Amino acid sequence: MSHPQMPKQIQDANIAILTCPFEPPKPKTKHKVDIDTIEKFQTLHGSPNVMSWKQRVQIGYDAAQGL
Repeated sequence: MSHPQMPKQIQDANIAILTCPFEPPKPKTKHKVDIDTIEKFQTLHGSPNVMSWKQRVQIGYDAAQGL
């Protein structure tokens, strides 16, 4: 689980124990999506699944996890 550049010891490390999977949601369809305007991108980017994922990442970032 380590590599040569990884420090051997870490002081004051914070470790998060997750009770749910921490991965982006998979698309519910296998269709091709064509985005050719900024409005289509903003509609897709503001969907509930994307916002939920961003909130989960922000919570982890705000907790200032060391590992």
